[in-house]
Amino acid sequence: MIPLFKVFVAPEASKAVTDVLQSGFITQGKEVDEFEEKLSEWFEGFPRIVTLNSATSGLTLALRLLDLDDGDEVLCTPLTCWASNAPVLANRLHIKWVDVDPDTCTMDLDDLERKLSPTTRAILCVHWGGQPIDMDRMCAIRDAYDPSIAIVEDCAHAFGARAHNGKLVGTSHGNLCVFSTQAIKHLTTGDGGLLFLPTEEMYRRARLLRWYGIDRDARKSPKDFRMESDIVEWGYKFHMNDIAASIGSANLPYIVCHLEHARSIASYYDRSLGGLSLPNGKSVVLDNTRGGLGAFWLYTLRIPGKPEFITYMRDTHNVMTSQVHNRNDLHSCVSAFTADLPQLCEIVNDIVCIPIGPWVSLDDAHRIVLAIRQWCLQENSDELRVRSIKVEDRAAYLDLLFQLNGHRVDLTDERWEEKLALILTCSRIMVLEFQGQLIGSVKVVIEEKFGDPIAHVEDMVVDQNWRGLKLGQFLIQCALELGASSGCHKTVLHSKGSVAPFYLKQTFECEGDGVSLVHRHRR
Repeated sequence: MIPLFKVFVAPEASKAVTDVLQSGFITQGKEVDEFEEKLSEWFEGFPRIVTLNSATSGLTLALRLLDLDDGDEVLCTPLTCWASNAPVLANRLHIKWVDVDPDTCTMDLDDLERKLSPTTRAILCVHWGGQPIDMDRMCAIRDAYDPSIAIVEDCAHAFGARAHNGKLVGTSHGNLCVFSTQAIKHLTTGDGGLLFLPTEEMYRRARLLRWYGIDRDARKSPKDFRMESDIVEWGYKFHMNDIAASIGSANLPYIVCHLEHARSIASYYDRSLGGLSLPNGKSVVLDNTRGGLGAFWLYTLRIPGKPEFITYMRDTHNVMTSQVHNRNDLHSCVSAFTADLPQLCEIVNDIVCIPIGPWVSLDDAHRIVLAIRQWCLQENSDELRVRSIKVEDRAAYLDLLFQLNGHRVDLTDERWEEKLALILTCSRIMVLEFQGQLIGSVKVVIEEKFGDPIAHVEDMVVDQNWRGLKLGQFLIQCALELGASSGCHKTVLHSKGSVAPFYLKQTFECEGDGVSLVHRHRR
């Protein structure tokens, strides 16, 4: 089974944790301090990073630092982990839902602009799957309406992603930003979170409030080191401990190769699945290319018939898939904030995520792609058709021939039309088309004889991205039917010895040296 998520723990982590356990100091201490320093270096010198016991704590603390009043309004996205929006309620604030962009699964910025109001005090956005929202535009929308509205970025999925301005998400736009280091994230500390602060004053307060509001340095009294000094502002028990920090420090050196791997698998999915489309013509692949460089913690598709697809992938192909996060706006505890969200309603029944982590090999990704193509062919069989070649098929057809023989033919439009017309005087070229793509072709040459003619099969090829789905068998049957309908008494082809077994399974027989194959038509 190819899992959707899998925990990565560096080999060095075991010793690091053992050293902490044997040290006698396992809560927040020097390991936490060192981990924060390493994170600051990794994030290109960003200085104000506070480690915490979870990203939920980070969002709760971030909203607390804004000093909002009970009932103040926060614009939120409903498509995310519930952990994103629970902190809004924990701070006694009101949610106003913003619709979802169906092309990215992130907050729809047009709807955001419409829903800003005099009661809006903050925006809480989520970088779905690690794909950065266009924060340049979001900040411009906010600034044009009211620059005092705070923005909190939930970056739980986005460790290592780069924003559209080229900076690392978390450091790019001067907002409060929260990352998750929970078990299955790109960087894990077992469980934990990171809070990035835009100002020194917020940083100072966050360090106090993560540990009850106690100034840990001021506790070092010569009279009694256990007694805390005066607490000016009450806080929480949100701090990270040294065990978690030691795991994070061990895992951090691996994050770059994990990100590079995720991006390479995402690129393969983009190329291999990008041509598949929904009944409305939209691609099954989300539009995740709007600038920036994503972290690809999730790779999201739109697949009609999602429940059946999830079962099909699991039971037929041993691949785990899931929507991952439910829409938050339907939970009973937020019923007071109900809103009309037509775009979310449009996509929520279709979105599903496929495996993309460091455990997914290129062979695994190929298996996943073939399974998805097979599903699409089954569910959209009426869009698979064979037809005669057209003049406008030039580029796609010549690319298929290149895949077949490795020889690139470069023809002008005029020369292509001349050659095609000449070839078609004694041949038929049939192309296999799915959703507007040419995914295979076969040429049948009819050789006239004094007796019955003979059909010769040539240039049969299935696009390399569509092999393994029995489309070659489909093309062969089309060629045989064409030969029979042309009055031929046999159909022959010449094949490499390595490929001959395929044709022998398609009712062909060996003739001569075993490379010449023949199918005899019943008369």
